Amino acid sequence: MQVYKAPIDDLRFVFEALDYPGRVAALADFADFDLDTVMEIAAQAGKFAAKELLPLNRIGDQQGVQW
Repeated sequence: MQVYKAPIDDLRFVFEALDYPGRVAALADFADFDLDTVMEIAAQAGKFAAKELLPLNRIGDQQGVQW
């Protein structure tokens, strides 16, 4: 069985390294999205990917591509 875990810690590191709160969150359109909110959205997207998207092409993952 395949397992997918979204790289949330890596994503947080990148957002902090790029100064997300100082650059993106300072824009008027993103004022409501602080870093914790963005990380929660990413975590939920990761759960969705693991639960719904990962199992969609199991046969293709097992057999691979043949030319």
